[in-house]
Amino acid sequence: RATQGSPLPEHTDRRAFFLSFSLMEDFYAQCTTERAVIEEMIEKAKEAMENANSYVHHFPVGAALLCGSGKIYQGANMESIISGLGNCAERVAINHARIHGERDFRAICVVSKIDAPLRPCGMCRQYLFENCREHYNDFEIIMVGKTGSMDRRLLCELIPEAVGDEVPRR
Repeated sequence: RATQGSPLPEHTDRRAFFLSFSLMEDFYAQCTTERAVIEEMIEKAKEAMENANSYVHHFPVGAALLCGSGKIYQGANMESIISGLGNCAERVAINHARIHGERDFRAICVVSKIDAPLRPCGMCRQYLFENCREHYNDFEIIMVGKTGSMDRRLLCELIPEAVGDEVPRR
């Protein structure tokens, strides 16, 4: 319940709220992917999602990976009835880019058919870490829900301590 004349709930520590808001502004300043590029990535991820092989769980996911060259590579989840045999859209997008000679990855967009933005699973976070070490502190993960709600995070935020975490921090 908001206090009179304030949009914040009564129990909200206003100082902490505004400090966190200021930190979020600093965070978004680090997210450098341009709006037009994000929109293109969202469209490519949605297009890829339509080709997902999701006959087991009926949960299609699409991804679009932005490379340093400016090219965008697509991926879609590939399910299997055998547990662990399928691949997530994020890993498929990375593999797609790597077989075309790309090694410099800058951002990934993930879309699904659920309302809220879908975060990469733990295996994908680790795989992103292993393939994006050079940009660990500025590799952006853009997650978009069916309704258009968006969450933008940096890889270092979603996996602060990865297996094989010897990468030097900037």
